[in-house]
Order: sequence, then C-alpha cells, then structure tokens
Amino acid sequence: MSRRTGHLERPGCRLYYEVAGSGPALVFAHGLGGNHLSWWQQVAHFASRRTCAVFSHRGFPPSSPVPGARAPPDLLKRLSVPVLFITGDEDWVFPPAAGPALARLAPRGEAVRVAAAGHSVYFERAAQFNGLIGRIV
Repeated sequence: MSRRTGHLERPGCRLYYEVAGSGPALVFAHGLGGNHLSWWQQVAHFASRRTCAVFSHRGFPPSSPVPGARAPPDLLKRLSVPVLFITGDEDWVFPPAAGPALARLAPRGEAVRVAAAGHSVYFERAAQFNGLIGRIV
C-alpha cells in the first residue's frame, strides 16, 4: 500500500496529512487527545478499496499550533457529503447527545450511538466502527 505525506498550508496554520490507498475518498478527523495516528485500524481496513486521508487538526502535532483558531460555525451546513457522528455511550469528552444535535446541522448528517464504548469508538470497537463507515461508503 502506498502512502503519501505532506502539509497543507493554510492562513496561519500548517496541517499535517497522510493519504493511503486508492478509490473513492474517506477522510478521518480525530477527536480530543488524538492525531492522524488515531486511525491506523481504519486505514488498514479500508485502504485496499478507498483512498484514506488522515490529518492532525490545528494545534495537534505534527500540525502547527493555532491558539484560538476555530472552524467557521456554518461549516456543517455547507457539506454535501455524508457526515456520520459516531459517539460512545460512555463518552465523557464528547457527550453522546451532541451527535444527533450536530447531525441535524449537516444536510446529509447522521448520528450513531455505540453501546459500551467511550470517546474512542474507532479504537475500542474497531470492527463495529468500520462496519458503520462501510455502510455509508
């Protein structure tokens, strides 16, 4: 499997990314305490048939720090691709109730709550997480 790495230059910020595989794209965005490496199980699972892009958010190494940077508040409203919010029943960082609230903001948003999982559903319940992603792609 080939893998490309690089940095996306943004105003006041440099975002680190990795791209692996080929086929229709899947983009994985990590949560609090993660970075681009959080998705190793998903890249391994999907890269044989999908182009998997992972990145580190602003302020998460190896991307550059940007104190106080925020995404535009209407970002979700402008997305034309399926957006899936997967939360764990036991998540103390991203409350499970936030998933449905955010999903309503995206034109093609959906929320799924996973039983017996905390903040890192992709890691704690990798097979179930991969199945959910596979259902929408």
